[in-house]
Amino acid sequence: MTSAVPEPVAASAPAAGPAARTGRSLRRDVQGLRAVAVLAVIADHVLGRPQGGFVGVDVFFVISGYLITGLLLREHARTGSISFRGFYARRVRRIMPNALLTLVVTVGATAVLVGGDRLAATVKDAVAAALTVVNWRFAVQGTDYFAQGLPPSPAQHFWSLSVEEQFYFVWPWLMLGLLALVARRASARSGRVRGTWVLGVAMGVVVVASFAWALHQSAAQPSFAYFSTLTRIWELGVGALAAIGAVRVARWFAARPRWTRPVAAWAGLVGIGVSLLVVRADQGFPAPWALLPVAATALVIMAGEGATGSGPWPLTNRPMNYVGDASYSLYLWHWPVVVLLPVLVPDDSAWFGALAVALGVALALPAYHLVENPARGGHPGHDAQGRRAHPLRRASFAAVALAAVVVGGCAVTVSALESAREPVQASPVGSQTECFGARTLEKRALCADVVFADPVTPDPQDAESDMGGAYRCYSAQDAPAKPCTRGDLDGATRVAVVGNSHAAALLPGLLPEAERLGWKVDVLVGFGCNLTTTPNPACAGTSAEIERRLLHDEPYDLVITTSSRSATGAARLDRIPGLRDMMDAVTARGTAVAAVSDAPMVSEQALACAARIGADLSTCGMPRDEAFAVRDPLREPVRQSADAVFVDVSDLYCRPETCPVVVGGVLAYRDTAGHTTATYSRTLGPILVERIREATGI
Repeated sequence: MTSAVPEPVAASAPAAGPAARTGRSLRRDVQGLRAVAVLAVIADHVLGRPQGGFVGVDVFFVISGYLITGLLLREHARTGSISFRGFYARRVRRIMPNALLTLVVTVGATAVLVGGDRLAATVKDAVAAALTVVNWRFAVQGTDYFAQGLPPSPAQHFWSLSVEEQFYFVWPWLMLGLLALVARRASARSGRVRGTWVLGVAMGVVVVASFAWALHQSAAQPSFAYFSTLTRIWELGVGALAAIGAVRVARWFAARPRWTRPVAAWAGLVGIGVSLLVVRADQGFPAPWALLPVAATALVIMAGEGATGSGPWPLTNRPMNYVGDASYSLYLWHWPVVVLLPVLVPDDSAWFGALAVALGVALALPAYHLVENPARGGHPGHDAQGRRAHPLRRASFAAVALAAVVVGGCAVTVSALESAREPVQASPVGSQTECFGARTLEKRALCADVVFADPVTPDPQDAESDMGGAYRCYSAQDAPAKPCTRGDLDGATRVAVVGNSHAAALLPGLLPEAERLGWKVDVLVGFGCNLTTTPNPACAGTSAEIERRLLHDEPYDLVITTSSRSATGAARLDRIPGLRDMMDAVTARGTAVAAVSDAPMVSEQALACAARIGADLSTCGMPRDEAFAVRDPLREPVRQSADAVFVDVSDLYCRPETCPVVVGGVLAYRDTAGHTTATYSRTLGPILVERIREATGI
């Protein structure tokens, strides 16, 4: 529900253009389209329904391209030029006051409610959003394996605003250049006609090229494609084409029966509705599936060109028009609420949705009436005493007051929750030392009555960075191998640690024990890597290094490996022969192979519970059957292998019925991919090494 892209967040921002006007008449149907778009996005983010609610951003892109292009065309027709100073001044007044206020309040609320690493990341996101480049930051993060399963940024919805502004940095200049070029070669009247054709052809080329690239990127890198400006320009371009061809479209409809317009408008509206129900972010998006909402939106817009009526009633009634007017503010404010509210209230509770909507509206409407509208009003007004008061000044006062109320309210809420929590009796220091982290589950009888006081180690908000150097020798996807030697560099016992990121996560606990025991450890880990004869193409470099060292160089005394208990990989039975054969080939050289069981699957709700203010940490976990619903991928290959051994440490993660995320005062997981924190790995290491030694005789 709080994720965005490809299965994290489908965040979007409303078109931040001027009022929806064509000529001098208000396009009420366009305002209604804005309302449909923002309501669909909010419903998707808050309720998780409809599944295609995120396509509201695509509707906004078309509207924005249409409005801005129409505005520039009318200005050029009226003055013979385009005032870039005026255009960008209007853009700043329109979008920046409310956007900057949202960012300031979001950072302030994050500081009070969350803090830690998430605060630092949010500050960076806010700066990138203010500079209108945050979409590229999220595009890179979307391809970061170690960012999976982490909460989305409360500023993530600014990505689409960045796409729009980048489009506006280029398109007006290109328009003016093309129109000026045509004007030199033609008379005034024929120049306007030719200019329209030239603009249409130019934008048509851009649309086709961008859509083609979107098709490629959606298949190759869907997360990157979702946020990329290059894969989204075609959507704004379709709106621009609708504005460029507005006169011809109006004439075409005028020459047709009167029922043609309403039929076209309703068909477009139905198309948007269908896209909300059938489009999925994880399958061919933004191309080709965004074509459905984009084409449907363009159809509604074109059906209203030159019309004497206002359009379909669902789009033109007063409530929908009001929502459309406030859509920019509604979108800006609802998303931080959706992301930060789970720190206070479980997002799977029955009343989370109602509370999230109520808070989002309660923030958005004052910002709309007191900040956004006054700021974009062009002329000074007067205050209650008759003194001149510039709109920007009034908006600034309102912004400061709103920011103070929101951040102060968050601080009061946090203080009340922390005060209401019953004090926790800390156990004697000796007991806590003996029963800390994984040792709590190893010594269940001794540690049964031990109670830990806050804080949890590491703080849930700092878990993302609690790596302890685990990934210093880790090769990224399709990257060259990064082997390194750790432990006791002069040790007599030669050990290799082989596998993917889950094997790397064991290193903070393994390496101190290796140094104590005189083990010289070669680390051979990377994205998608395994101890197998059929390696993942994404791990080609490290796989070649693994094969050379384990099968051709001097034999190791011990190879330690583990794999990922992921729904996508563990169920693939075709992987078993390659894993088994490699284990047999290694053990045939006299090397002991220890396959360590993987950590359980972790739910978003369980991790969010551990981060919730005032939460009862004993309730933060997963039912054991759910946590181990996916079979460990190495258990069957070891069973079929002649000499490899399986070292089961599942009891060091779970109780008989549940798998808590906080064990013995230690947060066990960094993310929902099951990567353990370095702190928990260090408590696990001594027990794991002892079990490996018992199983292998090393």
